[in-house]
Formats: sequence, structure tokens, C-alpha cells
Amino acid sequence: IRDERLRDVLMSPEILVQGIYDLDYYIAAYDAEIMYTDQEIGRLMRAVETACGDEPPFTVFVGDHGESFAEHGRVGHGMELYEESIAIPFIMHQPELLRAGGRPDDLVETVDILPTVLEFVGLAAPGDVQGGSLVPLLRDGTPPKDAVFSETLKGRQVLQGDEIYAIQTDRWKAVFGPGSRLLELYDLEKDPVEKANVAAEEADVARPLAALLEARLSTAGGSDDGDVAVAIDPETEAQLRALGYVGGDAPRADDAWTLQQEAYEAMLKGDAATSVAKLERVAELAPDDASVMSLLARAHMLNNDFAAAIEILEKLTAVDPRDASVLISLAEAKRELGDAGGATRALESALSVAPGSLYPRLLLTALYLDGGDTEAARRHLAVAERLAPHDRRVEQLKKALLGRDG
Repeated sequence: IRDERLRDVLMSPEILVQGIYDLDYYIAAYDAEIMYTDQEIGRLMRAVETACGDEPPFTVFVGDHGESFAEHGRVGHGMELYEESIAIPFIMHQPELLRAGGRPDDLVETVDILPTVLEFVGLAAPGDVQGGSLVPLLRDGTPPKDAVFSETLKGRQVLQGDEIYAIQTDRWKAVFGPGSRLLELYDLEKDPVEKANVAAEEADVARPLAALLEARLSTAGGSDDGDVAVAIDPETEAQLRALGYVGGDAPRADDAWTLQQEAYEAMLKGDAATSVAKLERVAELAPDDASVMSLLARAHMLNNDFAAAIEILEKLTAVDPRDASVLISLAEAKRELGDAGGATRALESALSVAPGSLYPRLLLTALYLDGGDTEAARRHLAVAERLAPHDRRVEQLKKALLGRDG
């Protein structure tokens, strides 16, 4: 029943928590987030424009990262530097300063935003700012730079968290590991979707890019003023830590966020027992966190302890009977223990909440087929086919149903 496109994909924690192995589900959920965000930004901007009156605001809209949907064996973000992860929306609007409708396609970086805004408002950028102003580009088309730089501290090649870096020009993109070790090289003119790694054939191309990387890293230290202590309240710190924006060189052993990240890594490596142990510690520290308990249930399932998973999931459904992802996980666990009736009831409940979800339809079709109820199987399969007419799993279930009818 699982989506073939996810067979060899490194799963993100979100998929591990929800247990829904349907790529279209996550793409649709992401599209829904975009629509919601767009609506809320519109509401915010209307309020800002009203407050500003006759003086139009200077607006900068920028994303923090993209999202991968199995283009390169990953669903999520943060562990790779392909275009789907690092190409982001960047919009500036100020009718008195900027020409409406302009859309330069030059290479720019997020570090360029601060000096650009400062120049537009007539202020000098501090001497240690890494980026450059984009005002010349916006005013007369002067290209700002020949190459752009990106990095992640959670490198895909080594899950323990090695840094990976990318240098990109108009034509080439090189990905390096620690010590400027060349990992990948792409000719973006011929291969814009980054599928053909030509590092072995075009090693000479990568050498000047490696020099650019070394130069960039040598100047990326920032200010020499040292760390600046900032006081924040405990609630804000907890929120930032949950989002991954607060860490430390030596995390505490009882740090719930650190334990949860370690549990994710154990899951990704297939070490379900270690993941369970760490998540049980997290659950002790945050017993009311439904996402932690959902992840713990998923870890129990990966560890083939379906009874423990069911106990957790049934408690979660008692608190929130409309959580479709929990209901689907509950159905999977009950099915594994042979409770077809319980699995069916959980899936029917999930569909009452999310009738447009494909995965529970497919599971119900399979369950009804297993139970010999071909009419119910045919009914759910018909809906699944309308939702995803070209899905391979739909075709497989249609063949199974025809075999029963025959």
C-alpha cells in the first residue's frame, strides 16, 4: 500500500510521526501551508498599509528554505543543498523605490538583504556584514556576484551531522564536504534538476570553485566582538529549541529537544530500540506533548511492539478523536495484530475527518478485500481512483479486486 516513490526515500521525522506513506499527501499538505501563509501575509499587509497611511511600507518577503519531495531521495529539508531546498522566494516592494514587476534572475544570497535594505533607506552597512547590496542590480542591472554560497550542518552524506557546502555559478554547482572534499558537481545548463553528478569527469572545473569556497569560509567568522548574551523568557526558549534554533556545544543529557533529535537519527538508521528508549525519556520530560507521544508510538511500531503503540495511540485518540494521522497509525498497528475490525473502524474515523486522503482509502480497500467484502472494497477503491487515477497502488488493488470477482 505504500507509495512506490517513497520506497528508498530517507524519511523526515514528520513522516515517521504520521506514518502516512503517500507522497501526494505531503505535497498537498505543503500546498495547503502555502495557501494559508499567503492568506495570512495578505491580512498582515492590509493592516500594515492601513497603519502606514500615505507612506507605503518597505516590505521584504523571504523564505528560510525550500522543501524536498523525493527528488533526491529525501522528504523534508536541512540535510542537502539541492535547488528544491535552497531556492527560496525573495520579494521586495516599495513603490517609490522599486519598479513594479521586475524579476531579476541573477544569483543572490540572503546575506544580501540587510545591506540592500540599509542602502535603500540611506544607512551604511556595518563593516562586518558579509553580504553585498543589491541596489545596483535593481537600478541598472549590474550583476551582484559571480557565485553564491550555501551550507548545512546536517549533511546527508554523513548522518552524524557533518557540514556540507555548495558553491554555485550561473553554470556550475559544486557540493563539498569537510576539508573541501568534492562530493558532487552539476552542470546546471545541461542538468538543471541536478541528477547527473559529473564530479569524476569534470574535476578540473571544481578546483576554482573549491578556491572560492575556501575564500568564503576564511571570511565567514563575522565580528570579533565575541558572543553577545541575550536574555529570553523560558517559554520563548522552549519554542526556539523545539524549532531547532537553540542548541549548544555540550547539550544536557536531560535536554528533551536533544533527545528527540537523537531519536530521529536512530529511527532513520533503523535502530528502533534506541529510538524507543530515548523517546521514553522525552515523554517523561514532556508527558503532555502529543507529537512526542505520536513519535514514540511510531517507534514502537518500527520495533514491532504494536501493543505498546496501540496503548499510546488510543490515549491520544481519547484526547483528540479528530487527529487523522493518529487514527491511521492506530489502524496500522491494529491490522498488524490481526484486529481487522479495529483497524477498519479507525480508518473510517480518519476518513470522516479527512475524506480526501488517499492512503486510508487504500488501506480500507485492502482490509475489505482481505475480509471478503468486495462491495466495500470496490466503493473505497472507486474514491481512491478519483483521487489518484494513475497511482500504481490503485492499479494493483484493481487487479486484486478483479481476481476476487473472477
